[in-house]
Amino acid sequence: MITVDQLKPYLMKMTDEESIYKKIYELRKEPDKFKEYMLNLDRKALLNQGIWLPKPSEEAGGWNFPEYLISNETQNIDVSKHNRYNPLFYHGHDVFEMIYIYEGKCENTVEELPSKFVKMNMEKDDICILAPGIKHTMGVYDDDSIVINIIIRESTFKRIFFKIKISKTLS
Repeated sequence: MITVDQLKPYLMKMTDEESIYKKIYELRKEPDKFKEYMLNLDRKALLNQGIWLPKPSEEAGGWNFPEYLISNETQNIDVSKHNRYNPLFYHGHDVFEMIYIYEGKCENTVEELPSKFVKMNMEKDDICILAPGIKHTMGVYDDDSIVINIIIRESTFKRIFFKIKISKTLS
């Protein structure tokens, strides 16, 4: 079990996956070096280590993460740290996604209408809840930012939150 005092240092530690993503992010500024690096990457070996890189078609077209990606079939909620420097790619989910900015900032670009996206600059303690099927992409581009993803099954979200009576007035 991790204590509250141990949480921030634990989350701030750069993972192997984040280190690879950071190198790719930095190399994008030098197209020739970037191209050579990407051509020489062994995507299959990286995938075997649990490190995924989108192909250019996936970056542009977007796709949907199915509900079964919640790490355990009996779990209703899955909490994880979003990788810093993760390559941008539009995607959706079959689940609700709650994005919490624990430390720092991120860019979250969300589909407002079909083919119309809105960029949100999120900062510490901001929360964004995305419904199933909403496409978005999120960028976390510095070593000092920590974003937490909370994935919630649709049935669980509805059972918990749809019981709350929402007032139509702001007063």
